[in-house]
Amino acid sequence: MAEEKVIVFIDGSNHYHITKDMFKNKRHLIDFNFETFIKEIVGKGK
Repeated sequence: MAEEKVIVFIDGSNHYHITKDMFKNKRHLIDFNFETFIKEIVGKGK
């Protein structure tokens, strides 16, 4: 069975503001790993 192809679009501005609001009480930078995030969303697709 062939791998399923997947396209993921991320609205960077929304992601930035939501993440900023979620951690507004933190004084350190947030290190978000997009590669891990995409792999989690895509699963076994390509």
